Amino acid sequence: MESMFAYQTGAVVAIAWLSLCVSGQEAIYQHKSGRSVQPLNCDVSWSEIVAHKYAEGPVCWVLEAITKLSKPIPCKGAQGLWVLPVEIETLIWQDLGTGLPDKLKGICDVQKKDNTV
Repeated sequence: MESMFAYQTGAVVAIAWLSLCVSGQEAIYQHKSGRSVQPLNCDVSWSEIVAHKYAEGPVCWVLEAITKLSKPIPCKGAQGLWVLPVEIETLIWQDLGTGLPDKLKGICDVQKKDNTV
């Protein structure tokens, strides 16, 4: 098992699209019920979610279009969900340039126009 100390801390290292947040029990139920339909807004199947090596615990967050930044951007985080400081967001956009995955392009364009990013 990899040590968590092998990873960068205190910095933003990537961005991703949170395509699904589901309870572990719900994912297992959907998988066992034989549903062939993929979860809404998600490019992976229920069986892929349940079988993933990190799909444990009470809540499963499915991330897609994960894009690594060219270099870590120092940022003090916090426990739980928190708002990314505007100056850090600006540095992220500068780092990404035109390297945004297709899945994120339309979403981010709309949010930038609405000033909700």
